[in-house]
Amino acid sequence: MQPELRNRLRDNYSTIYVTIVSVMLGLALDDLVSIMRSLENISLFNWLTAAFSAHVIFNAWVGYSCTAAILRLVPSVWDALNVLALSLAHFGLNSAIGEEPIIFFCVASCYAAIAGAVTYYNVWRADQDDAVNIKVSTFRAVIGVNVAGTIGFLTAGILTRTMLLTPDFQAVIVAMALPFATLWIFVFLRVWKANGLPVWLDGARSKKTPAEITPRKPEM
Repeated sequence: MQPELRNRLRDNYSTIYVTIVSVMLGLALDDLVSIMRSLENISLFNWLTAAFSAHVIFNAWVGYSCTAAILRLVPSVWDALNVLALSLAHFGLNSAIGEEPIIFFCVASCYAAIAGAVTYYNVWRADQDDAVNIKVSTFRAVIGVNVAGTIGFLTAGILTRTMLLTPDFQAVIVAMALPFATLWIFVFLRVWKANGLPVWLDGARSKKTPAEITPRKPEM
């Protein structure tokens, strides 16, 4: 590939990637709302599962926006498969809302595993950018949260299958999963900033230096 064309692809990588991710996550959120509206009797368990699904959609946007927005890379087919895999996982998680609790727990376990793999890929992909100095090993805590979610939801599904979990306790487990979803964001942003990389929250808190402030012209 000619160097000029390669540079053009790199310059447009962030725009293409963030646009595709935003569209897919927007569709997942719309799908979640449609499913909730279709339910006749919404139980506490359904509300909690919907809240969890909405939370992880937000998590995905945070992760993708932080990584893709700063990268200059040549797009590959694996980038598309990466977004497609997590998007299908979101749609699968939405589809499990309103079903038997065991179905939701098993699907949520699969989602956590896919999200962990996607996080690993995004960090590995970011390391391929010469301007980004980052290693996958520094994100072990982030991926560890995904592994914990995979094991936790799978265990809940097994206990539900063996009739050891009452409906109330099933709702408690999903309620406990919400803080873990929040924990994922804090751990991700903490590790991301610890590597000296910018995050999307910094833009709202950034302050201009005196040299960057342009004095206003007096009104006539």
